[in-house]
Amino acid sequence: MSFRERGDDQAWRSPMAQQPAAPETWRNSMSQPVAPPPSAPYDGAAYVADAKRGVAGLRTGYRRLTAAFWTLRLGAITAAAMVAVLTAAGATAWVVATFGAFAAALETVLTATNAQEKAVVRGLLADSMAVELRTFSLRIAPYGGNDALTVLHGRIEGLRSAASQRRFALEQAPA
Repeated sequence: MSFRERGDDQAWRSPMAQQPAAPETWRNSMSQPVAPPPSAPYDGAAYVADAKRGVAGLRTGYRRLTAAFWTLRLGAITAAAMVAVLTAAGATAWVVATFGAFAAALETVLTATNAQEKAVVRGLLADSMAVELRTFSLRIAPYGGNDALTVLHGRIEGLRSAASQRRFALEQAPA
């Protein structure tokens, strides 16, 4: 017996029996009907503004990742230096070992997160996008023709795609 021959009360057993609801029947958390968004014409000014916000966000991310990297790096250096100082001062073994373990843990976090490399990728993407946006705003080649917005879109999305691939490669476990 197929799910079609059973009653509607059994439809939940087959994922294929669940048909997606039409957009006009969508409901929000207050169980009010939600109208599908109207299809608006492509707005070039909105795309450029969004790209500029993307550059600002990337630069903020670059600064945060760089600050986090150097905070962790200085913590690891300080903890490692404390091992030498405490050993020379004749501190107990567990105190020296604690600082050594802390230094090793910080180095592990730095290695595992690739924070510096991720920051560099973000910074380079922000700079590349900013160059494209400045060139577009000055209407310098290749943005001199009627298809300037199409060219800008293709180049910016190409930059974003390349940066995403690089970030994905950084997040993979080493072979």
